Amino acid sequence: MNYEKLSPNLTLEMLEKRLLELMMLLEKAKRSVKTRPQGHLRISQKGNSIEYYHITSSEEPLGKYIPLNQENLARQLAQKDYEKKALKLIEEEIKAIQRYLKLVGQNKNDNRKSTVTSSNHTSLSKLAELYTKMNPARQTLITPFTLTDAQYAEQWQSVTWTGHPFSEETPVYTTARGERVRSKSEVLIADALSRHNIPYRYEYPLQVHKKRFDARNHNYTGQNQNISDKYSRQTPPLCRKRYLSR
Repeated sequence: MNYEKLSPNLTLEMLEKRLLELMMLLEKAKRSVKTRPQGHLRISQKGNSIEYYHITSSEEPLGKYIPLNQENLARQLAQKDYEKKALKLIEEEIKAIQRYLKLVGQNKNDNRKSTVTSSNHTSLSKLAELYTKMNPARQTLITPFTLTDAQYAEQWQSVTWTGHPFSEETPVYTTARGERVRSKSEVLIADALSRHNIPYRYEYPLQVHKKRFDARNHNYTGQNQNISDKYSRQTPPLCRKRYLSR
């Protein structure tokens, strides 16, 4: 199997989700700030004693003392001060993500009404689209730096291997694709994957970081991360480390 020179950009979907969350939080924080009391909080510490002051005018920079029975006012003002500072950071992060998505991907979340792409779909980066938007005749002459999901799946499934032999007493169970498997449940799994056009390999010998694993305990490996996070090209490093530590 010829692996791509550049792995797919899997950050786009995560950034789109992050952007949507930030924009929702931004609006929520703005509404929250408007409900808080006017002014801001000043805190004075004298020895072990902490005093709160409510500043409402620049003409009175020290503010008015807040007695202990009005601690909730101090909490409201402290929260307001925090939210106003957080709003600036949220806005900065939103702008940074929007700039990045505009540069390398498709920014679908440039307004609050936008929705994030489905979790079953990885957003194409501009680098990937560079190839997919070319004339098919030109595509046949090019080896792209990064493969489309369809190209990867085609190469991934074209690999041949020798599975574990079946003993004579093993019952015969066959999938819709004509594969022999070891149980009725495996037939159900394989047929379900086929119906949903999800690439898979049955009892494929796994090799991760020069270690080879027995596929009999892990019958199905999927190219799509929704099928098998441990073995797909989109496997998170933490999952790989956990598996290798067994």
